Amino acid sequence: MKKLELLVVEDTEKHLADAREYFGRDAIKDKVSVTYATTLLEAEEKLLGTKYDGVITDLFFPTGESDEQRDRDRKSELSVKLVSHVRGYEEFKAVDAWAYGDSLPPAGVFVVEAVRKLEIPYVISTDSYHHHRACEPVSKYLSAHHTWVETGKGLPACGEREVIGTSKDWKEAYTIIVETIEWVSLGKDPESYPWFQDRRDFRDSLIEKYGI
Repeated sequence: MKKLELLVVEDTEKHLADAREYFGRDAIKDKVSVTYATTLLEAEEKLLGTKYDGVITDLFFPTGESDEQRDRDRKSELSVKLVSHVRGYEEFKAVDAWAYGDSLPPAGVFVVEAVRKLEIPYVISTDSYHHHRACEPVSKYLSAHHTWVETGKGLPACGEREVIGTSKDWKEAYTIIVETIEWVSLGKDPESYPWFQDRRDFRDSLIEKYGI
């Protein structure tokens, strides 16, 4: 089997180290070649140069723009995209924190839009709940329910709005991306991928093939 070419976009040092450790496992490293990007600019450059089989992307990370005006412009572009999906004071504060402050912007929006145009299967791997005040507008804008994976360990089952996970579950992110890749290879729309009980048999058939 030809190695899968995956792009992982992640800026948090701990999450990145965990990803390298997971994808370096003997059961996986002979099946998958992983390239890493830590900023939006780096991810966009890599997407221009390689046709990846799949992309696992974080949501909030730096633009990577060294020019301050260019950095502000990209954040402004994001705020324009999301503003109609912002509801309530807390969500507006969250947008202001990255649009005009020092918080990391949801640069993963640009990555998702790029891979959708390139028709590359993708997974959004976030360590926060999708109803978190910073995530809610992004979730609504992307309408990415079938590709949004809350891989943050430590998130409660009920999904408390302001809780951030302590680490990411890279096994789950990897499982979802290879499932999506296989689903697309069957000529299916990635957004139509079934959930829960309906996909267990399909998942089980991929365990040995991909070293899950």
